[in-house]
This record gives sequence, structure tokens and C-alpha cells, in this order.
Amino acid sequence: MEDNIILLSNGDLFELELRAEDDVALSQYKIELHENIDYHGRKSNPTTTWEVIDIEDLTTASTTISKIISVPSTMNFSATKGSSINFKGTFSDNRSLEAGENVVLELEYTEVGTENTVIVKTFEITNNVGQSYDFDFVIPNNLSSGEYLFEVEFSAGVDNTRNTVEFLIIVL
Repeated sequence: MEDNIILLSNGDLFELELRAEDDVALSQYKIELHENIDYHGRKSNPTTTWEVIDIEDLTTASTTISKIISVPSTMNFSATKGSSINFKGTFSDNRSLEAGENVVLELEYTEVGTENTVIVKTFEITNNVGQSYDFDFVIPNNLSSGEYLFEVEFSAGVDNTRNTVEFLIIVL
């Protein structure tokens, strides 16, 4: 294993502390973490996608950045065509969510083994630091039986924040 590769599993917490210095002033930092989607020359084959992009503006000549990042757990269950699934949760951002900043909560699903993705619900979010969501989704009766990866994704244009919760649902 190379020194710059860190193995994490679903549900793990990753503690990160970075120190940056410049002779004048730092303007910004960016932390980008993702699963091994481009395989970094390896033969692993991830079944879900996950990434964290954290960008902050800076004005000082030095800074210490401390973060605890949670690797999402993938939850699995089965459901029948025509049944209803309730999605409930909360989301937040470190800045006020301004109108017009492309801030959305989105539900989509992808049939496992294909690239067929369907976006089924999109909420526009304005003027909140945190907000709850609670909605039902009815599995279409014409959906083929099989495995589907459902994603509820909150993305904030304010800091390019993206948080995803994934569910593997076996449609019977």
C-alpha cells in the first residue's frame, strides 16, 4: 500500500488535521476525498460513489484545519412495486443557504449494473442553515425487478458542499 492511500469502510470516521502556511496570505483551501472510482491503477471495483469536497476562503498567512468526515453507510432493504418508501432526514451547511445558489435536495435511483439513472424528486432550498425533509416515494409498478441504488443528495452551491445518503433497494 502506498503512503498516500487510506483505506476506509462504510460508516468509518476519518479525522483530518492539516496545517498550511504562506509568506503572504493563503486565499483558499480545498479538501477532496472520494472512493477509488478511478482505481488509482488498482483493480478494485466500488459499488457506490462517494465524495467530499470542502472549499473555504482564507485570509491569513497560516491556518490549521481540523475535520471529522463520516464515510456514509449504505443501507439495504427490499420493497415491492407500488409500495411507498418514506425518506426523512435533515441537512445543513456551514453558511446560510441563499436563494439562487443552486442549492437542492435530490432523490435519484440507478439500476445496478446499468447506467440508467432516474431523478425522481428535486427540492429547491432557500434561506436556511438547516432544514428537515420528509417525503414519500412510490416504487413504479412498471419498474423491472432487481437491485437499485437510491441516493438522497444535498448539494449547496455556496461551498460546493455535497452530502449523499445511499440505499440499495431490491425491487421484488
